[in-house]
Amino acid sequence: MPSAAGLLFVPFSPECKQPRKRERKRERERERERERESLVSRGRGILHEPKLPEVVGKVQGGVVRLSFVVKPNGTVYQVRIVENRAGELGPKARIFVSQIIFNKLASNLPQRDQSGEITVRFERQ
Repeated sequence: MPSAAGLLFVPFSPECKQPRKRERKRERERERERERESLVSRGRGILHEPKLPEVVGKVQGGVVRLSFVVKPNGTVYQVRIVENRAGELGPKARIFVSQIIFNKLASNLPQRDQSGEITVRFERQ
């Protein structure tokens, strides 16, 4: 039988879980803001960001990583799922990303398509 020497037993308390949950949520919000600032700092701000679909039913949430291409006019196309750890929410993430509209490219920049990648995180509220 393994020795418990040096280990401290801390009983689980539901009150302990709530602050960690709130902190994780704040960290995810800060991460999303950093991602958005990163896109804006590269000269391509977001003109329209659709509302994320809600997680309903028995689905617990998850993460979907997608690649996409943006036309010079800001529209998104060729949205592909790179990694899906959200099961049936993958297609919803794909629709969400396809509805994002970026700012048009400045006229002094080459008018070429640009590619990008985004991570969409679903969580149960």
